[in-house]
Amino acid sequence: AAQRNLVWHNLGYINYREGKYDNAMTYFSKIYTKYPSSSYAPKALIYIARSFDKTGKKAEAKATYQEVINKFPKSSQAKDAKKEMK
Repeated sequence: AAQRNLVWHNLGYINYREGKYDNAMTYFSKIYTKYPSSSYAPKALIYIARSFDKTGKKAEAKATYQEVINKFPKSSQAKDAKKEMK
């Protein structure tokens, strides 16, 4: 599972960097839905939020940032989410 999550994360990240936000969300969503307690889950969730933001889905982005803060309050992604919500 850890190797699969790494591959999904890397594929998601590549798509995100290339501006293919819907594809990126597909990979990141696989991590978050199948392995929600994985160390990759908060990373996946923050990139889902950022992808929503980049595609103009502000309400979904805000809700996802809030989910990062609620589910992973001590993570560096929660700190990022708080900054990005402002």
